[in-house]
Amino acid sequence: MNGFLFSDESAGIACRTLSTYPRDSMGEKVICDAFRVKKRGGIVSMVLCDGCNWGTRSRDAAQMASKYFINSISDETALSSLKNTNDMQIILKKALLESHKAISSAQNPGEPTWNAGTTTLIGGYLFKIQKLDKWGFLFISVGDCKAFHWDSKTYQVIDITSGNRASISNPSDPGGRIGPYMGDEPDLRNMNFYFKECNHDDLIMMVTDGVYDNMDPEHYGWNPNEIECGVSCDNWSKLDSGIAHKIKEYFLSQKMASIISTTNKTSMDVAYAIAQNSVNVTTLTRDWMEANPSQTEPKDYKLFPGKMDHTTCIVVKIKDTGKEKKLLEIQSNSSNIDRSPSILLNLKDPRLDPTKNESLSMRLMKPLSARKEEVEKSLKQSRVSKMLNSFQLKKSDSPTKPSESKLSKISVSKSKKEPLV
Repeated sequence: MNGFLFSDESAGIACRTLSTYPRDSMGEKVICDAFRVKKRGGIVSMVLCDGCNWGTRSRDAAQMASKYFINSISDETALSSLKNTNDMQIILKKALLESHKAISSAQNPGEPTWNAGTTTLIGGYLFKIQKLDKWGFLFISVGDCKAFHWDSKTYQVIDITSGNRASISNPSDPGGRIGPYMGDEPDLRNMNFYFKECNHDDLIMMVTDGVYDNMDPEHYGWNPNEIECGVSCDNWSKLDSGIAHKIKEYFLSQKMASIISTTNKTSMDVAYAIAQNSVNVTTLTRDWMEANPSQTEPKDYKLFPGKMDHTTCIVVKIKDTGKEKKLLEIQSNSSNIDRSPSILLNLKDPRLDPTKNESLSMRLMKPLSARKEEVEKSLKQSRVSKMLNSFQLKKSDSPTKPSESKLSKISVSKSKKEPLV
């Protein structure tokens, strides 16, 4: 199974991306997931995109969106302007708009805008909260990518993005996307902000649906009455959708916590293990498809469990590594999984099968120039900005969550002796 594992353990960051599709298939050749992570001055900026559908248009949309989003939220002007979570929300909204406009304007002259691809997006900041020995994770999401938090004290996992697909009955509908969806406009139905308060040694994980679809009991071929959930129903379709969602959400959190418990809790081990679960679950389906390439994919989950897909996991272990002067950037490959990424340092993880072409990679790059004026100008010209302003922050359901009034006052911790950037 081809794949890449990018890691910098000193910063506590690791990302793994791979395809669980059969060899020589379109899904294996063109990877439509894209991620980018940057860390400087104690702030981690990250984004994960999952191009909608297949092919080069979806891949290009995801790559374009991840590039423009990370550049917008992590440039010198953006980082130096961060004082509280209100500032962060403004920057994240602008970055989402810029990413949408970049996709829409990337077509060749004469080509219709709707010919561009679309993508889901989840991205934001992990930062130290001023005057508190705690961290905050604030992010924006549109579509069906998810974020999870692992508590280093309780060993429990919660879905920070709980409910972002609860009202969607069509499994092929991500709930939202950027890029031209209705005319030139994006689909912002489930766009929202999320916040989670975290502690030292906790883990933050952002994943595409290729990860969590393979932690779904229905995709294991299990009926509701076959798992310990107190329900006697023998078919998911007969179960109330709200109850089914709660059962699956609980199962997902327990499954992810179980996977993490088998690791040594480093970001690299966790990223590897979470993505590897998707590889393992889909093995029978993938092997059957490779042996029967002219046949359609079987849908009997009892005989052929799991859902093949592009699979990406970003893991950040919360740790205070000081105010680094260099800017660390970790990013996915720009085209497909078989092409080696442009890197300065390329390492082999001895625990990985060398025949599977997996590697550890990282890049150190200088910060990109600010584009604040350009973004503000585009905001004034776009109808999308009015839609973006209608969404409010959604906090994860946690006993330690701050109140609404307290949240607006949360400040970003910066060193007085050394500027953030």
